Amino acid sequence: ISSGLFLFCSQLCMYVALGTIPTGIATTIFFIYPTITILLMWALFGDRPSLPLVFAMLTIYIGGFMTIPAAAFTPKGEGNFVLGAATAAMSGIAFAGYIIMIKNAKMHPAPFTIVNFSIILLLGGAILPFMDHQVDPLRNMDLLYGTLILATTTLVGYLLQNFGVPLVGPSLASVIGASGPAVTAIMALVLIDETLNLQQALGVFLVTLWVLGISVKKKK
Repeated sequence: ISSGLFLFCSQLCMYVALGTIPTGIATTIFFIYPTITILLMWALFGDRPSLPLVFAMLTIYIGGFMTIPAAAFTPKGEGNFVLGAATAAMSGIAFAGYIIMIKNAKMHPAPFTIVNFSIILLLGGAILPFMDHQVDPLRNMDLLYGTLILATTTLVGYLLQNFGVPLVGPSLASVIGASGPAVTAIMALVLIDETLNLQQALGVFLVTLWVLGISVKKKK
């Protein structure tokens, strides 16, 4: 149940972020979650990070910070960008909580995933009446199709993750998943023509590089 609550908060914050800032940037900031996981493991289980891990964590934060344009910090800055960056970071923090819960789970991956997404469905239905949302009636079918595709791909993705982590171990799975920010930025460029400036691209590169570094360190 705790895992489902964390995952719901993570996804809700991520959808807010994706609605306000570029996809590649939202995903890059979200990928602070390995560093939060390390800090939680230290706080809860006494697993102290090594000096190289601390350096990697700091570099990830710098890379995420570099993806935020300078205009967002001016008095007339882009308020939506700050909101998007903050919710992407909150999504990463909540996802770290979800990862910690997976480590403590003693369930088969299939029912574990079903319980998680049932909780998400219930909470999503509960908060929907309180959300300020307006949909063009002519786009209702587009919304329905998009939601079905999103729900299916999300469910399949998490189900495969929950099957894959026990098979190959969390370390190797995290190495594979470390390519997330770069792959997302490339797909956003190809599919929806979303571009990043040089500083933002460098930030994505730094985060990808050091998330990969943390994953390899854990695997060793």
